[in-house]
Amino acid sequence: MNALSELTKYMVRTQRSVDVCSNNIANMNSCGFKRQLDIQRDRVDATYVDSSPGALSETTNQQDLALRGQAYFTVRNGSNVFYTRDGHFKLNEKNQLVTERGDYVLGKKGIITVNSREMTVDNNGNVFDGGTKVDSLLLAEPQADSRMVNVGNGMINFRAKPATGSNLVQSGALEESNVNSLNEMVRMIELIKNFDMGQRFVKMQDTLMGKISTEVGKSTN
Repeated sequence: MNALSELTKYMVRTQRSVDVCSNNIANMNSCGFKRQLDIQRDRVDATYVDSSPGALSETTNQQDLALRGQAYFTVRNGSNVFYTRDGHFKLNEKNQLVTERGDYVLGKKGIITVNSREMTVDNNGNVFDGGTKVDSLLLAEPQADSRMVNVGNGMINFRAKPATGSNLVQSGALEESNVNSLNEMVRMIELIKNFDMGQRFVKMQDTLMGKISTEVGKSTN
């Protein structure tokens, strides 16, 4: 029974890894997406975020922003504050800078708002309305001991500190996901094979236990 219990735990872990890998593949074309890793450390299973940068692709939209280094944009959804590398931004009907989902992009003064639709951002994250500086992007990076948690829709949560360094922002560009599609597909095939093998062993164990139960029942009659 102990072997069956351990095998069941293994299959649960494998299924979780399959789900994580599937999510990586589904988001490999999502701007700024960070692949997730399902890792067992000290006999504890946890999902970690791979914070390595993705490639930058240039666009013709000056409201598209990409980041270098370990910096993240700060965005607000209701009362919640999250962090993202997805810089595919736009101005809403109130000339407020928002994400594609409508979450507010935060500056050091709060929600970034311009009077016209001629917004530009320099390499240090300073936001200009025409030629007038109106704010600076509120850029953050994880504290050294902080675990990064993917909360969905390209948003990540962590204990933040102000981003350090200069020339962190590139306007007219977007960061691609850091998912390597070939590696993820190979990983998926391996996981599915392992899961199928586990299923076969469970069925064999179940059949064996059934035979033992039958034989024991016969011997007691």
